[in-house]
Amino acid sequence: MASINYKEIEQKLQKLKDNTNTDEIGYLIISTFGISDTYIRRYKTGKGNKACDGGILFKKSLAYQVAPTLQMTETLESMKFDEYIARQKTAYSR
Repeated sequence: MASINYKEIEQKLQKLKDNTNTDEIGYLIISTFGISDTYIRRYKTGKGNKACDGGILFKKSLAYQVAPTLQMTETLESMKFDEYIARQKTAYSR
């Protein structure tokens, strides 16, 4: 992972805050913490993305799924107990 300073993180978090495209939020989150654009482009094409359901799942990093506001709790609970996600050892499943 590349070296990143707090000013860069602040700028990227502002970009994340201003984003309304739900398909991009997961990628912006990992970009905020130093994942290079090269890897993000690779993930967008499917390489390294272990998700089976249209979400984002990176081994030892992030599990992300878009959910309507009224279904967020249900979606998070299903992700929390999903054995496949747990096997990927994401930050959420640890």
